Amino acid sequence: MEVQTVLPGAFHGLPHLQNLTILNDPLTPKCKNISLAQDVFLNLTSLKTLTLNNICITHIGQVDLPPSVQLQELSLQYDNINDLSMVFSVFRGMQSVHRLDLSSNDIEIVRMKLGFKQWDNIPAIFELDLSENPVSKLSPDAFSRMGLRSLILSPPPLLLNDLLHCGAGTLDNLFLRFVKKETPSTINMCYIASRFKLLSFAVTNSDLEQLSGKDLFECGSLETLDLRRNHLKYLASDILYKISHLRVLILSQITDLKLDLCPLSYEKMHFYSGLQVLDFSFNNVSFVKNKQFACMAHLLVLDLNSNRIETIETLGFFGLLHLKHLDLHGNKLKHLDSLILEPVPNLLTLDISENSFETFEGYQWGEQKSLKELTLETNMMYVIPENFPQLTVLTCKASEYIDIKSKSVIALSSVKIVSLRAFFIIINTPNAFLFHNTTELNIYYNSDISSMGKQISFYQMCPVLEKLFYNHFIGGGYYSALNFSNLIYLKYLEVWNLYSAMDNPIYNSEFIFQNLTSLQFLILQNSGLKYLTFGMFQSMVSLRVFVNRNDAFATLDNGLQRLFPKLKYWYLEDVTFPCNCDNTWFYTWAASTPQTFVTNFSNLICIQERTKLNFLIFLRKSCEQEIEFMLFLLTFIFLLFFISVTSLYKICSSHFLSLMYIFYAWLNRIRGRKGKPVKYEFDAFVSYSSSDQGWILQHLIPNLEEKGPPFFKLCLHNRDFEVGKDIVDNIADSIYRSRKTICVISHNYLRSEWGSLEMRMATYRLLAEQEDVLILVFLEHVSKYQLSAYHRLAKMVKKKTYIAWPDRNEDKQMVFWENMRKAIEKNKVEDIVNS
Repeated sequence: MEVQTVLPGAFHGLPHLQNLTILNDPLTPKCKNISLAQDVFLNLTSLKTLTLNNICITHIGQVDLPPSVQLQELSLQYDNINDLSMVFSVFRGMQSVHRLDLSSNDIEIVRMKLGFKQWDNIPAIFELDLSENPVSKLSPDAFSRMGLRSLILSPPPLLLNDLLHCGAGTLDNLFLRFVKKETPSTINMCYIASRFKLLSFAVTNSDLEQLSGKDLFECGSLETLDLRRNHLKYLASDILYKISHLRVLILSQITDLKLDLCPLSYEKMHFYSGLQVLDFSFNNVSFVKNKQFACMAHLLVLDLNSNRIETIETLGFFGLLHLKHLDLHGNKLKHLDSLILEPVPNLLTLDISENSFETFEGYQWGEQKSLKELTLETNMMYVIPENFPQLTVLTCKASEYIDIKSKSVIALSSVKIVSLRAFFIIINTPNAFLFHNTTELNIYYNSDISSMGKQISFYQMCPVLEKLFYNHFIGGGYYSALNFSNLIYLKYLEVWNLYSAMDNPIYNSEFIFQNLTSLQFLILQNSGLKYLTFGMFQSMVSLRVFVNRNDAFATLDNGLQRLFPKLKYWYLEDVTFPCNCDNTWFYTWAASTPQTFVTNFSNLICIQERTKLNFLIFLRKSCEQEIEFMLFLLTFIFLLFFISVTSLYKICSSHFLSLMYIFYAWLNRIRGRKGKPVKYEFDAFVSYSSSDQGWILQHLIPNLEEKGPPFFKLCLHNRDFEVGKDIVDNIADSIYRSRKTICVISHNYLRSEWGSLEMRMATYRLLAEQEDVLILVFLEHVSKYQLSAYHRLAKMVKKKTYIAWPDRNEDKQMVFWENMRKAIEKNKVEDIVNS
């Protein structure tokens, strides 16, 4: 049997996570075997809710919950749990857990196991959900140590007796679901409410048929009673009197129950219930008579939706002075007289949609000055905004048209959320910014929006809009002047059927999304766009989430990569491409971008000759070879270049700068021929070994620089090199700034690396300029055998006259200096004349 493991550290780095769900597919008939490391949750120090659904708890060892007071709810649904004690064995550290959801498991018996040591440290479970478990037995001490305040059960027959003796004391809330008819009639629901002193009692989806008057006093502690989806045929008419603390009464989806909660006797008794919420929806009420709710002076919420109400008498809502929320949608009303709503002047929300109104005119109700939310639906609708000065949410639906009429420039200034659904939408007002404080707009239509007979960009009438939903009905055959541009505060934009709404979608699509600089969420469904280009979305610098649904794209412009540096999620649902390599960049980008998560990419489809193929597999098989070849070619060229450069550098590195300076000398020579003579800073550069520095200082400098005339200016590396400059650059600059180069050759010089470099650079200059610029001076005798190792020097000695230093003969030394002066002066006169 396959077991998957959640390893230690799986949730490391999430200290602020508050809700965690590990969910296996709920449609899978069997729970999934998952192994949890004992300390896997210990790092989640802020965790408040932990949900493990459809996981086999029986295969999990001990798991430690975070050691904090944050974890409040533990949900273990569909987890194959058959014993309550199993939960406390597996999960350690549940002291802070107050709500435990074990619904849809296999628990049959709830009891305290003898000898089970964990019962001593059982946490205070305030809310326990055991619904949809086959619980058939509750032991007398089942809940004695939990401190329960709320319990949810689906009790089969005979279990209610056990419930009365389950060890629980006072309960605030008890929810019983699927109570069967076979339950003995001796068990009265109100007796259960009395036994646990309940504040809230729900018996839903059950076979309950009646709640008789004689038993109702035992329900006296109830504040909330929920009897939805029962088979009630009789409910005592004095229920509000006998359950005097009742605040919420839910009698929804009962079908045959009559709406008779305020008998005439209440009026004679001057009795008024404290009821605040009444839900009588999804029943068969067809008529609301006068004073139907007269005893409910404190009612705040009245829900009559999805009945069959055709008529409401003029005083049908008499006495409901404090009513705030009235829901009449889904009935069969054809008319709503203004007098009907006069008794409810403090309404905040009103929903009369999905009725049979043929027309609606806003003035027919008079003024509803407190109304904040209004939902309407007719065939034709005239909305007069002046009648609703406090309105914040307006929803209008019409099968033909909606005509918003106003003469005021401040009409609808309070409206924040607007939803309009119609074939035509007409704005009949001089106000250019009708919804100038509206932040959310929802539009459903298949024609156009016009103002005073002219097409406009309706969305420009909402200058501070932050959220916009637009749905153009397909098949209308009408095009609109669609433009979402310049909504600089817009953060959320969802557009359906964009292509069918534009007369020239290929052209207009480049311009309808301009200057949406604050947009963070963009959803395009069935847009019909074949191309997504950078130009469409270039202003969306804040975009975080991009969703495409039900589209067939031909090409995605690879310029979109520039748009999406801040994009976090790109959702693709039911999106197809042609089977070609034009969108290969998208595959490469989606696979490599670290900041953007592209969902459903592996399941995308491409179409090839009406055949559907997996887009990812197609790209890998048909397009990756081309990419791989290009990458191979680029890599080969790079490596070839790299090897060539490094090899050339290895072979010619010592000559590279020299060659560069030879080129420089050649340029100087050409320039000199053009009448621009070269000016030299020194008469000679002296190349010597530092071991021979004594001879330089004692003989060379005094005889050439200090004795004369002529007096020569020499360049010496220890005196004239530029400080901080590279040594090779200094040598080359000195050689070319000097008319001659004097190489003082000795055994030390021949062994010197720098001396060898200086000589090579001087000979390069000699070759480039084709002039006598090199003077060889031998301080010591060097045999031909020794010179043979320095082939360049040996070759020059054979072709060029050199000067030898006579060490101890003063007469010969005088001749030596005379020859040196002549060698240095050679060509100097010509240079001076030319300059």
